[in-house]
Amino acid sequence: MGFSGEGIMSIGRNTQLLNAALEYLDAGYSIIPVGQDKKPLISWIEFQKRQATREEVKEWWTRHPGANIGMVTGNISGICAVDNDDPNSKHQLLKTIDEFAQPPVSMTPRGGNHMIFGMPDKDIRNTVNFLEKVDFRGEGGYIVVPPSMNGNGKGYTWKRSLLTTDIPTLPDSIIKLIQSNNGAAKFAGGPNTNLFNKALTNNKLINKELINNNITNICDSDEVDAITTSTVSLPPKNPQKSCDKAVTYPVTSCDMISEVVTS
Repeated sequence: MGFSGEGIMSIGRNTQLLNAALEYLDAGYSIIPVGQDKKPLISWIEFQKRQATREEVKEWWTRHPGANIGMVTGNISGICAVDNDDPNSKHQLLKTIDEFAQPPVSMTPRGGNHMIFGMPDKDIRNTVNFLEKVDFRGEGGYIVVPPSMNGNGKGYTWKRSLLTTDIPTLPDSIIKLIQSNNGAAKFAGGPNTNLFNKALTNNKLINKELINNNITNICDSDEVDAITTSTVSLPPKNPQKSCDKAVTYPVTSCDMISEVVTS
């Protein structure tokens, strides 16, 4: 019987996954084994409340060689994730947060990404489609992390590694969108992108004059408020500009414009 070498390759791959899982575990993250279909290979409810031991993790990858790595989100790991499934995403809010906050980002096999943030001091659970093709993974959720692979042999890779990148807290703009499950979904990538960019660039957000002169018949005052909400916690693109002349609609103070990166 000939020797193909596939066993060695399989053992090497399993060792890579196991070592990565243990490294995440040692860094303080709750880890579970998942299949290439992204479904947990164990009963994992308890690991939303406690981290596995190293012995448990080793036993999992012995019992399920080649298993992918699931990282439990929520308070147990202290992280949450914005899960963007669209490789052609035009959500300006996410692009701006990525540019300014530079959170850890994992690229998924299908061209999407997971943006990872510190879990806020609120019990925010999973939310589906809070923006078009964008989900939130919080309490009660998990994400698949590198060096996992899907069934087609395409891998998850780090754009900015969780283990070497400072983790910003989840921006208030995202929290408000999750809680309302609307808002920026109406304008991201649409005709109001210019309005969104203007709010970021000018450091004075939205005022009634802008509404009356520039966006008539494009969006109403509620939508303007949604756009404003989405920019209020982001730093301006031109931070050298003075903020002492900020308008008072619908926010009242430049103090409300705070850095995304708060820790």
